[in-house]
Amino acid sequence: MDKKIVLVVDDDADLAKMLKVRIEAEGYEFMSVMDGKEMLDVLNIKKPDVILLDIMLPNMDGYSVLREMRKHEKYANIPVIILSAKEKKKMHFHPRQKTKRGKQATRGLWDHKG
Repeated sequence: MDKKIVLVVDDDADLAKMLKVRIEAEGYEFMSVMDGKEMLDVLNIKKPDVILLDIMLPNMDGYSVLREMRKHEKYANIPVIILSAKEKKKMHFHPRQKTKRGKQATRGLWDHKG
């Protein structure tokens, strides 16, 4: 069975290294790029199972790259988890808020079964 692929899109090399250790420890294949344009290029080569996407990126911000990605049917259903260094008060949910299905909004990627 092939490992599930997690693509991290973040220009913070230290954060990417930390995520790499955790993601690989959980048995996933780790891929990383540092900006949105690079992410779109990688999608043409290898399709990840999930994307961890920073909002504040050089060249093309996370919102723009997500909109561009969603235009293509081939990539439209890839789950994307948004990473942001913005303060909690600017977010639309509290980190411990329950989703409509009753699960915590901050449930970890590694908690997903399926």
